[in-house]
Amino acid sequence: MKERIREIIQKEIEAINNMPIDGISQVAVDLMHKAVHENGGKVIISGMGKAGQIGVNIATTFSSTGT
Repeated sequence: MKERIREIIQKEIEAINNMPIDGISQVAVDLMHKAVHENGGKVIISGMGKAGQIGVNIATTFSSTGT
């Protein structure tokens, strides 16, 4: 079981490392950071069904990190 967990984590690491980080991504992250952390804005997440459940999880995570 431990080996399977390690395999899953390794695949997640590889996926993160393979994410394209380009100028557009950086601009989007910078805009969101400024809007939320510098200007006191909010992140709004919505969805229905499964997407809504995932949205609740994302909102909970953001809330716990101060976003």
